[in-house]
Amino acid sequence: WVEKAKQCLRNENEDLVAAALEYLATFDNESFLLQIRRFINSSSMVIRTALLRSLCQQNPENARELLASMLGDKDSKVREKAIGSLIQFEFAGIRDLLSAYLEKEKSSELVGACLTLYLANPLLESTYDLFRLGKLRPDMQSLFTAASAKLTDSLSELNLADHAEIASYLDKRREKENSEHLSDEESKENTRLAGLARKINWNSLAGSMQELSQYYPLLKKVFLAAILLLAIFLLLTGSEDDNAPQAIEGYTPVASQVQEFSLLVQKLDAADGSLIGTTADRHKVMALPRPGKIFVTRPGDSLTIRAMPFRKLPDGTLVVKTIEVKKVR
Repeated sequence: WVEKAKQCLRNENEDLVAAALEYLATFDNESFLLQIRRFINSSSMVIRTALLRSLCQQNPENARELLASMLGDKDSKVREKAIGSLIQFEFAGIRDLLSAYLEKEKSSELVGACLTLYLANPLLESTYDLFRLGKLRPDMQSLFTAASAKLTDSLSELNLADHAEIASYLDKRREKENSEHLSDEESKENTRLAGLARKINWNSLAGSMQELSQYYPLLKKVFLAAILLLAIFLLLTGSEDDNAPQAIEGYTPVASQVQEFSLLVQKLDAADGSLIGTTADRHKVMALPRPGKIFVTRPGDSLTIRAMPFRKLPDGTLVVKTIEVKKVR
């Protein structure tokens, strides 16, 4: 009935297609594997369930690889289908996949659906998974904390582990993780130092040091003289009076930081090419053009520029140096 089953795959009846997939999985596994790509994205939950159930029974490793691929897909609909098929798998065999998936999933609905599977399959090891995920995902910490509390209660009610045992297990796992982290850091540092040591030609370095040894007294005197000159320089230039900026009458210096200004042009000065405009909050701005440039605008136009403020006139007008004219309306 293999050929008949293949014909049934083209039928519109989802129950018949599902039955054909299960038949092929049992009696012609090679043909069944060819149907995975075709039916894994089927809109029918009956067909997808039959496909994954058969795959889990006949090829558990392939089923696990398919699930990992679906959980890592960029399309949220594919990930949603993967979550809907989790019931077909042994929880202990996919717990590591779910833990890695929950580190990145942004949908709170899909995260909640995964956590339901954790609660339906209470394991002591899962308590550390939820603790770690809550610490890793502050944005969803409340979800993981609530699930962890329910899991702890379930383990206690089923006499799988009491609260003291769970707390002790979590402490041991945290200590182990910290120890492994320190070992990894130490290993990386040792590897880095070993790499540096391989790059250094110690014999050449030792020979160079011996050649320079006769110049040590002279180098020492030069170094001390440089320190003395630096101290004298700092002493002479360290006075606050000398470092205080000179006040220039007629304007107030302002912080020089490039900003964007949207101005309503009020006046153009033909002499120096500057213009005066007002901002939306009615502050007065005098814009100086770039050297060799002029403003192609007239009073009443709206102008957007990037400019650097550098002083403020006695009447409060902010003077800016134009860097770029972005828009004239």
